[in-house]
Amino acid sequence: MKMDRRRGVSEMIATLLVLAIVVVLGTVVFAFGSAAFTSWSQGFGNLIGLKTSQLEETFIVEYVQFNGTYPTQTVVVTVRNVGSITTEVASIAISNLTSFTGTGSQFLEFSGPTQIAAAPPNPTDTNACVAPAGENYFVVGVGYSCSFRVSYHWVSGTAYNVVVSTARGNTVTLYWKA
Repeated sequence: MKMDRRRGVSEMIATLLVLAIVVVLGTVVFAFGSAAFTSWSQGFGNLIGLKTSQLEETFIVEYVQFNGTYPTQTVVVTVRNVGSITTEVASIAISNLTSFTGTGSQFLEFSGPTQIAAAPPNPTDTNACVAPAGENYFVVGVGYSCSFRVSYHWVSGTAYNVVVSTARGNTVTLYWKA
């Protein structure tokens, strides 16, 4: 009978050890799953916020004007914000549609507000077109137009592809003839 008693104690200790291991492993899995879900939900929330901002940011390219004579030719692209939030113009790309030789694509260089000419409804409003310090985009206020000057060697009668992109990921692509 002594052997049966020892055997019962061993089975009880083994059951308690297995139970303790299961509880510890369950806690680890729960903690990992909880952290992963929290991270996923925060990322999803940020994505939804970005997509909402993209929908609210609406702009049009009002006009593209080819100015000057070689070697000081420029292209002026006028962007109007028709959305409900500010538009953050990050880049303007211009490329020749009829030839892949020559200058190729040119991008607007953001080196300061001197490259921008504002055409706000109220000329005294300084919030119409601003270049925030340290940022790589220009802010176009709601309801305002801003003209961006890009140095580009263009040829009269040639079609060009103009792409305006924002910091939020929105783009407008259009084709214009010089």
